[in-house]
Amino acid sequence: MSRHTETEYTIFEDHCSSSSYKMSALSRRSFKVILLGDSGVGKSSLFARFSGDSFTEATFATLQVGSCRRTFRFGDREVTLELWDTAGTERMLSLTENYYHHASAALFLYDVNDQATFLGVQSTWVPSIRRRDPTMTTFLVGNKTDIASTSKYAFENVTLDEARRYESSIIDLKVAGNFQVSVKTEEGVHELFETVAEALCGDVKTEEKKPDEVITLKPKNKQRVWDKCKC
Repeated sequence: MSRHTETEYTIFEDHCSSSSYKMSALSRRSFKVILLGDSGVGKSSLFARFSGDSFTEATFATLQVGSCRRTFRFGDREVTLELWDTAGTERMLSLTENYYHHASAALFLYDVNDQATFLGVQSTWVPSIRRRDPTMTTFLVGNKTDIASTSKYAFENVTLDEARRYESSIIDLKVAGNFQVSVKTEEGVHELFETVAEALCGDVKTEEKKPDEVITLKPKNKQRVWDKCKC
């Protein structure tokens, strides 16, 4: 199974699970996406938003990997993202890397108020993808912008310009997007996942495909719909 070509699943419903793929009644373009980043940056909160749950402050590290599917519609096209929440500690890195298999994209999360988590992306998570699957499409995602401007430790904030400078220094991985969002207020969250879905479709479109396999990203009167995850 090619990581950057679409895979089709025949499934019964969109779902969240802790261990396995399940099938839905529709045939959809489906892409596996993994969340990576240090503990406390908001991976599980972002995963909860993706699955349709309300925001909660996570107070414990994720030890069990979970997944959830959500379908995006671009005109008459449907793209399903299957998001995987992963453990965020270096001691769990070898376990987390087991879930890279067949993933099309990785989201590198960091806390915009904590330079250490941004350095963690650079020292742990980017090298991990570089080592295990350098063909994966990646995205830089800063979280917790809702408290960035009010932080009394403003010198620790990671600015978007700083993130963009780091993005430009990554020459051996494909970085398809650079975002700063607030999972708590949902600012930028929908746009993030829509961009991921469109970018992955773009990867499919640029490969050699049969005429009936080409995905058109911008049909006339494009209307975007984000289905709820049925857990």
